Amino acid sequence: MTPEELQARCAFLERELGEVGIQLDAAQKRLKLASDVVEAARIVNSATYGPWRQGTRLGKAIAAWDAVPGDEGRKLHDTEGR
Repeated sequence: MTPEELQARCAFLERELGEVGIQLDAAQKRLKLASDVVEAARIVNSATYGPWRQGTRLGKAIAAWDAVPGDEGRKLHDTEGR
């Protein structure tokens, strides 16, 4: 590979990495919003049915959310350094 080809390849990979960073940031923001929605759903479900019932559609959705492994009790990683 010539130095020019290598330089072009590096520039391409840097652009791709930038795009992945943008997509990761967007996904993290959407996940934060989804977390807020689930917490609001817990409140609504509790107010409507008392302690949430797994048999309701909302209860099943909350149970499915809780069953996803990976971020139990941790804050979401902030890529913007806030």
